[in-house]
Amino acid sequence: MPSSEKDALSVVYEINPAMPAAFREPLIEWFQHNQRDLPWRGTDRDPYAVWLSEIMLQQTRVDQMLPFYRRFLNAYPTICSLASASLDDVLLLWEGLGYYSRCRNLHKAAQIVCENHAGVLPGSATELETLPGIGPYTAAAIASTVYGEVRPAIDGNVKRVLSRVFTIEESIDSTDGLQKVAEAAARLIDITYPGEFNESMMELGATICLPREPLCPDCPVNTVCTAFRTGTQMDFPRRSARKKVPTYEIAVAIVFDVSNRIFIQRRPENGMLGGLWEFPGGKRKAGEPLEKTCLRELSEETGFSATITGELDTVRHAYSHLKVKISPFVCRLDEQSPPARISISEDGTGTPGDFRWIEIDEIRDFAFPRANRKIFTLLEHYLESGIERT
Repeated sequence: MPSSEKDALSVVYEINPAMPAAFREPLIEWFQHNQRDLPWRGTDRDPYAVWLSEIMLQQTRVDQMLPFYRRFLNAYPTICSLASASLDDVLLLWEGLGYYSRCRNLHKAAQIVCENHAGVLPGSATELETLPGIGPYTAAAIASTVYGEVRPAIDGNVKRVLSRVFTIEESIDSTDGLQKVAEAAARLIDITYPGEFNESMMELGATICLPREPLCPDCPVNTVCTAFRTGTQMDFPRRSARKKVPTYEIAVAIVFDVSNRIFIQRRPENGMLGGLWEFPGGKRKAGEPLEKTCLRELSEETGFSATITGELDTVRHAYSHLKVKISPFVCRLDEQSPPARISISEDGTGTPGDFRWIEIDEIRDFAFPRANRKIFTLLEHYLESGIERT
């Protein structure tokens, strides 16, 4: 192995005094001249704005989150204004951004900050990590960029950059791989300007050191990047073999009562898509007709008996860890049906009152998962057609 490659790799295993400066100085200079103009950046950092941006950027691209970020800050300009809002209103504003646990945790953390910290976000990463939804990366990003704490912020972009610079052979999903990335970041960070260094690293990964088509000739640290020198950029980062994403068939019941109101229920807060509203329904059993799935799930979750009067087009939706194929059925509540008893949690329990009968034109006023919202237009077209089974 050429000595220059050994020098680069040695940062992970033994300190090479020349490497950190050779890496961070051109990186920060590049960032100062090429950083994107983002609303939470600038000389006067608002801790709340930085916190909100970091939460919204989890699993979400900047161009996708910016409209939500602006609307959210306009509606809730301070931590305490967010804390005093109802969760329903906050979820509705978040709708479309996905990963709703981020929103619930943000709301809960805002309440804690207002109650226990006089509305001021804690100033250290250690304190920040005690708040719901703030993990090591988010805490380090806030603490370094707002408060100047020397702590590396390691997100997916940073993992990719460092795995290429040092050609880290271990999977970045593994404990050993993450440890080597963390060691490298700790030795490279600028102790005078830790926030600017962290932002520079994240910006490099987001705009230059891209996953599929890295712009290596434009990279400010290509002279110390082992993968660039050896032409192995696309071999890094190493990753563990991904598991196949399962697909589930789901039947849902859109239940109308005698007054043509629609039944909706709230999902348990401590679970996937927690706190959002939905139509009752669930997974199809092996060999079970979807119509039977619909009525069985409706009975199990609510106690209702109903008659299927129509079927809408299938809706497909993908989450990060599973895919769903949803078959929506239009139903009429039977005259002799018992009143609703909600049982929608995994253990078969629920909270009475977590349901509503609403008018069709009210349906968009409630926060639904995106998969359910895809059904809205189909339902509206179906009702306009006037076609219904008898």
